Amino acid sequence: GVDAVDGFAAAEGERVTESELVRALLLRSSELGVTLFRNNTGRLPDATGRWVQYGLAVGSPDLVGWQSVLITPEMVGSRLAVFVGVEAKTDRGLVRPAQRAFLAALAVSGAKCGIARSVSDLETIIKGT
Repeated sequence: GVDAVDGFAAAEGERVTESELVRALLLRSSELGVTLFRNNTGRLPDATGRWVQYGLAVGSPDLVGWQSVLITPEMVGSRLAVFVGVEAKTDRGLVRPAQRAFLAALAVSGAKCGIARSVSDLETIIKGT
């Protein structure tokens, strides 16, 4: 089983939790110059009992943000923000169909996106390799 996430070790005999993985991914993304935010989704009742949805959308990734990219020669000096979406999953975490569909829609639109079970996965997503 997974007991570390690329240098982020879990306590003796314990597995890395999704929260620990997300913290490691956020730290590494910052080091790589990528701005990511935690995106929790769901719904809760308000004070009157009405359901209020929060987060981007059903199936949207755990981490969303952008990477600033210097663009082509004819626009030298300009920067373009490329959307980044990362679904964090532990080694046992299952990707729901709605999550796969959202990531597929992002990919078709040119975003850097994918499923990260480790910091190495995040680096692959960001570098586009």
